[in-house]
Amino acid sequence: MACCKCEEHGWNDPQPVVYTDPEDGNVYCLFHAPAEHKGMSVDAFNGHVSERIQAVIDLENEKASCDLSGTIFPGDICFESGSALPNISFEKARFKRGAVFDKACFGRFAFFIEARFGGGAVFHKASFGEFAFLNEARFEGEAVFIETSFRGDAYFGKARFGGGAFFREARFGRAVSFIEARFGGNADFSSAQFNGPIRFDSIKTNDAILKFAYSTVPPSAIIFENCDPTCLDLVDQRDLTHIHFINSSWEKNGRIKARTEADPGRLQSTRDFYQRMKAKYKAENNEYEASKWHVAEKEAQLKLLGEATKPIRQTLMEVGQGAAVKDAWKACRLERNCLSVKTFFAALVMWLSPFFNAAAERLTFRALWLYKYSSGYGEKPFHALFWLAVLVLLPALPVLFPGSMLYYLPLMREHPGSDVWVVTRLLMVLWQIFITVQAALFAFALRNRFRR
Repeated sequence: MACCKCEEHGWNDPQPVVYTDPEDGNVYCLFHAPAEHKGMSVDAFNGHVSERIQAVIDLENEKASCDLSGTIFPGDICFESGSALPNISFEKARFKRGAVFDKACFGRFAFFIEARFGGGAVFHKASFGEFAFLNEARFEGEAVFIETSFRGDAYFGKARFGGGAFFREARFGRAVSFIEARFGGNADFSSAQFNGPIRFDSIKTNDAILKFAYSTVPPSAIIFENCDPTCLDLVDQRDLTHIHFINSSWEKNGRIKARTEADPGRLQSTRDFYQRMKAKYKAENNEYEASKWHVAEKEAQLKLLGEATKPIRQTLMEVGQGAAVKDAWKACRLERNCLSVKTFFAALVMWLSPFFNAAAERLTFRALWLYKYSSGYGEKPFHALFWLAVLVLLPALPVLFPGSMLYYLPLMREHPGSDVWVVTRLLMVLWQIFITVQAALFAFALRNRFRR
């Protein structure tokens, strides 16, 4: 009687039976027997696996393949570093613990379809041939593909990464697909080199982050389709030209907000990322998306200014009483020469510069804040029109604005008489400036809306 699993997986050389299940009567060979019924140690079993692989290598036939589909590995297995493996199939194999393929060189194809890794799976500096099939593979521990080389196509469709997935400095020679893949832990694609089309379609992340930094992206592009792109960390990815999003909106709660924006230490780099994304869509003549990234950029800039800006009173407390200025002033009064005067003014400038810097930062912050609420950073014409109407109609209230309403509107021929107070005249001039500026913001926002 042949092993039931050898028949199920279509092994060409069914193996001798070593275990019979007393409950259902199914019989199993050494490779497919449950982990606790192998009848030998883990090292001894791994030795049999190595012998089976070596037997295929000894055939010296490039088309020959080693079938280990459905094999149950009872413990850790570590292939010798730099091992040359033939065409091999680990389809539906079960690695109860860790599996190490460090610097392994696979043949033309390698099948890990529906393979399950109970511990870590290490493919550090491994080299795959024309086809690497990891569809529906399940990694319960960390999946390490650091500096791994995929010379041909690589398929990770419906793969599940329970721990972290590390693809740092990996090299992909042709197409790569992660269709319906699930990431339970963070995935790192930093410095990866892609040379063919890359597709992330309908992936699930469960709050995990996929990081791309300094990766090489070909013209064939990385495509994220039917995904939530807020799971991506692209802040340090310099080349965004060939990264595209299909049916994958960054916009949440009315505006674009990357996860890294919540990290004060990465707020500046996040703002720069928004700016690069805006430039990307402008280069593509996609003004609709560019305007969204423009708003995100300004929001991040407003946060930066809010965090950097100190209250003027706090700044004055930090600069102290200006002891150096007092000493320089005393020397200036006693010596009364050019050097002492220069020293005094130099000390004065150094003492006041933090105050002026804080005042300039606060002024910039307030200006950007007004830009936001007066016109939505030049992107909301109805918002700007509302405030323009408010500015035009408010002078109709004589309690707040003495004199004729027309005096406060620009381009009117009505002028106040000579008996109007100077303060009232100043208010009229300022109000006309306010209306003119708001009208310009409305026109600017309206132009941006029609340009889309």
